[in-house]
Amino acid sequence: MSEVTKSLGSIAKGTLFSSLGIFLALFLSFLQRWIIIRVTTPEEYGLYSLSLAVIAVFLSIGSLGLLDGIARVISAHSSVDSDVSRKNIFSSLIFLSSVSGGVCLLILVFGSPYLSSFFGKDITWIVRVVSISLPFTLLLDFLVSFFRGIEKAEVKALFNDFLRNFLFLSILVAIFLRKMTFHSIIIGYVISFVISAILIFLYTFWKVGSPRVQRVLPITEEMILFSLPLLGGSLFQSITAWVDTLLLGVFRSSGEIALYNAALPTSKLIQAFLGALLFIYMPVATSLFSRGLLAEMKKVYITVSKWVLFLTVPLFVVLFSNAEVFFQFLYGHRYLEAVLSFRIIAAGYLLHLAFGPNGGALIAMGKTRVMMMTIIVTSLTNLAANLFLIPRLGMEGAAISMLLTLIVASLARGIALYRLSGIHPLEKNYTKPLLLSFPVILGCQMVLERVVALEVWTFPFLLAMYTFLYGFCMILTRSVDQEDIWMLVTIEKKLGVEFVFLKKILRKFLK
Repeated sequence: MSEVTKSLGSIAKGTLFSSLGIFLALFLSFLQRWIIIRVTTPEEYGLYSLSLAVIAVFLSIGSLGLLDGIARVISAHSSVDSDVSRKNIFSSLIFLSSVSGGVCLLILVFGSPYLSSFFGKDITWIVRVVSISLPFTLLLDFLVSFFRGIEKAEVKALFNDFLRNFLFLSILVAIFLRKMTFHSIIIGYVISFVISAILIFLYTFWKVGSPRVQRVLPITEEMILFSLPLLGGSLFQSITAWVDTLLLGVFRSSGEIALYNAALPTSKLIQAFLGALLFIYMPVATSLFSRGLLAEMKKVYITVSKWVLFLTVPLFVVLFSNAEVFFQFLYGHRYLEAVLSFRIIAAGYLLHLAFGPNGGALIAMGKTRVMMMTIIVTSLTNLAANLFLIPRLGMEGAAISMLLTLIVASLARGIALYRLSGIHPLEKNYTKPLLLSFPVILGCQMVLERVVALEVWTFPFLLAMYTFLYGFCMILTRSVDQEDIWMLVTIEKKLGVEFVFLKKILRKFLK
């Protein structure tokens, strides 16, 4: 079995877990958001969103850039002979999360009144309470990255995607039924992270064994030295992700922050499949690159990019074309003003993922400085666009800024990756089905809108039909490769389902 086949098999298996986890997390997050919006006023939800944006920036600082660095260091040690044990790394992660999280906690506890003064909104109590979760959140994230490095995607799906969200949702349901106050939501948020962190710690203890203090400082130093260039990138990424909410907090009302923070998380549905594949792709790509298998890495990159597009385009068309129906169902009439912002950002995410997992490939190749430079360029673009557009256009300006940012990020990383390795996804078998399927799917959508009253319950049927149409366009344009067959076979084995008829058709059209 070739290295490409083995790698695609690993990605396919891991993606089944991470896709399940990501979609489960998205579903639970939607339920959480629905309850929060229903039990709070837009002003309270705006303050909640602004406070979480502040916490996210400090969480990024406290992570020390390790979220990607941990996975790469573990993958690198696993690919070669090494005397560094997983117990050493486990001990190091406990130490780092405690110290870094504790420092961020103290800064926020004493600095929150100044933040309230800066934004002109009283977020002191919210920030102080949520900051308690920081050491626990870092431990949870670090240990998820630890298991990511050994290609155990199910750990993230279980603890971070499902358990944490399920705990918070359960607390919110109790708050909703008992008609408790807004402050109960904040406390429940903290509790969900504390319990999840404790449980993943116990799980790691069970799987790895008790932490080993020997060689903790050398491995800690190695991870920090590798990750420090990523810290700048991580911080800039956090700023890119949250500067729109932060600047809306400066220039606009809490109500407008609430509207925008309904549009932004909803638009992230578009990149769910890229997130699932990227989570397991990077350790696999790191393993290939560390063994000098650049040609195989390129083939894996192209195949992963093609599958992301195949799974995402139908989802984009369904949500983009039926956004009013979706928002009315999910958030109610008070949030229909956020539909335009949602569509702008969703278009940005589609353009972004069309270039494939270029950031993950750069990190897998150890090009952390290059990655940091692309992130800096992207973040500066985002900051400048937000500063110019938000005072003038409000949340629509923030959405346009996000669109521009996603385009710049894709171009910067894509160009850097191509110059360094020659890797890019834009081959004939990638572009042909896209160019054919888009007008076909959009045409079907336009016809259905004229004939049928589309409601939320019809979305799964639309998604299935559009996915079939995209797959048919792939076959019609003879865009199926041998690697696609191997991905399908691996998924088939994992699900325990035989796709005999489909494989026969694909092999007939295989070049």
